[in-house]
Amino acid sequence: MSVSSKFCESCISACQTECADQALQHLWEVALRHSLRLWRGWHSDRAQCCEARSSRQGSGDSAGRSSRGNPRKSFRRRVAPRQSRPSTDRFERLTSVERYAAALDAVKAASHVVCSSYQYDHTGLTNLFLKRLQNRSRDFSLLLPIDKECFKEGTPRGQRKAVLSLKKAGAKVVLCRGSRTAGSMHGKSLVTDKRFAFVGSANFTDKSERNGELLWQLRGMPVLDTLDFLQEECSKGALL
Repeated sequence: MSVSSKFCESCISACQTECADQALQHLWEVALRHSLRLWRGWHSDRAQCCEARSSRQGSGDSAGRSSRGNPRKSFRRRVAPRQSRPSTDRFERLTSVERYAAALDAVKAASHVVCSSYQYDHTGLTNLFLKRLQNRSRDFSLLLPIDKECFKEGTPRGQRKAVLSLKKAGAKVVLCRGSRTAGSMHGKSLVTDKRFAFVGSANFTDKSERNGELLWQLRGMPVLDTLDFLQEECSKGALL
């Protein structure tokens, strides 16, 4: 018997014995019970489907554990990786020896280097700069902002010789004086190809390798911030 026939029979019987308002109320109750019965059937079918799906996933994970030894490998294969943008900013603290080793490796692979120092006479770095500048087969440029006062005073003793040799090889040397008239250019940093920056308290001198220094290797946006500082300092300086 169909649902409509059930409704009609119930209405006819109710109308014969009760008033019209009671018949309408009876019709509403019958419709509500029928809707509830349909919802329970749909919910039961959905629960069975979920149980079947869970059992299939469990069997697949078991197969993955037995064949590959990784209980989550088969699950990763079915789920697409989440698209997230990793941060490129990175800060890594280095010792003096680690900084020079990492800086030398970065200079070997770089095409443009900016090296600023309050005092400068590092032998290993100078020799590498000269080698890169004299190798005409590969493009390489060096910008060397240094403090004007220290250069004129000849402090440290090997600074003038090292700086002049780099200038003769093609480096661009800028004598900086700091933000104020009686100030100094005290920033120490080495930037390679806008990718890596080595900053901290140490000058690029031979003695600084034996000092206790606070040094950092930077990546990402802090590298560009370092370049902005160096460009500002160079704009207030003069070419050697």
